[in-house]
Amino acid sequence: MSLSASDSPIDDDREQQASEPSREYADASVDKIIADYEQYGKTVLNRSQSTLDQHTRYVGRLLRHAEKPPAAIREMDIIAYIESEQPISDAKHKNILSAARVFFREFVDTEAASSFKIPNISPNPTSVPTKDELQTFYDAIDTRRYQAVFLMYATSGLRSAELVQLTLNDITEEDRMLIPDKESESKQTWVSFYNEEAEAAFAAYKPHPTENMVMIGCSR
Repeated sequence: MSLSASDSPIDDDREQQASEPSREYADASVDKIIADYEQYGKTVLNRSQSTLDQHTRYVGRLLRHAEKPPAAIREMDIIAYIESEQPISDAKHKNILSAARVFFREFVDTEAASSFKIPNISPNPTSVPTKDELQTFYDAIDTRRYQAVFLMYATSGLRSAELVQLTLNDITEEDRMLIPDKESESKQTWVSFYNEEAEAAFAAYKPHPTENMVMIGCSR
């Protein structure tokens, strides 16, 4: 006796597998679903923790808004959730859709989010001030301290966090050399040098040498 497509044992197995997420999570809490998805994302999808944090945040909100098991969620449920987040930026819209597409395609094994198009976001070009603009800004600085800070920052190459922590002990004036006493795991700190204009500004500002560990910058 021949079997029709609907009578095929293989098709029956596929239908059973496809329905398993619905049965498994029919009465599960959102926290349980998210915990399982996060583990799946780590071990199977090899997603970074930062990506998983973002995806689980938006998927959790979607599940709580829809109030349905994952396998029962449809395109209109996702649309309704996105509408509930309005107003949202293009970047957030993109992040929500990316999270939903991965969750439903890879974990739930449904096409609920497959029809959504991920929006293209044009990068915002970095605006670099001109020399004239920098000069105008410098001329408007009305304290010697901040004039020195500005020129040190402009000419030494130090990061702002390093600069504001400098003390008199970190500055070798005869060589115009800065030696930050900080080091991070991601970036080593090396000596830096400042130019003659910064030297003159620092000399005009320099605290009294008897003052102990005076910062040239300001706390943020």
